[in-house]
Amino acid sequence: RRRRIILLAIVALIGYLIYLAVAAIGAMFTPKPFVATSRNCKPGVVSVTAFAGDGTDHLTVFDAKTNPLVWFSVVNTGKKACTFNVGPAVQFFTIKSGDQLIWTSKQCNRVGLTDQQMVLQPNKAKLSPPSEWLRVYSSGGGCGKGQAPALPGSYTLSVEVNKVMSSNYEQFEIQ
Repeated sequence: RRRRIILLAIVALIGYLIYLAVAAIGAMFTPKPFVATSRNCKPGVVSVTAFAGDGTDHLTVFDAKTNPLVWFSVVNTGKKACTFNVGPAVQFFTIKSGDQLIWTSKQCNRVGLTDQQMVLQPNKAKLSPPSEWLRVYSSGGGCGKGQAPALPGSYTLSVEVNKVMSSNYEQFEIQ
């Protein structure tokens, strides 16, 4: 009787070891799910470029009836994907004529604007949705309708996104 119990225990142990070996071999050949992880973009690896135009194409002259649309692109110039906040809460457009500040979105009503974390792949540009500039001055009272109209002339556009300034000053003219 003792021999049978010992023999049964040995057979059970051998069976358990075979089960573990088969499970380990199966795990080696089972594909692992891909989990994309990215870290915040390091300082200096994100490039921002400002654009003025019709929302699709870059334009340098706007007739008297056309309001310029402004937008930007962000590019991760690093070698690995990273996460960057591109939300409207951290976007600031500025339009100047020479050194004179004409309009800045910092003076717009910013209540309810949010952050938006985006994974930026290396060297792949992401475009923001275009926003309309109503050809007005901004002031402590706002930046939209009801503000003093901007005069015809030459202007420059720059944008700051999450503390990164655009690498360009987009030049355009309104008639």
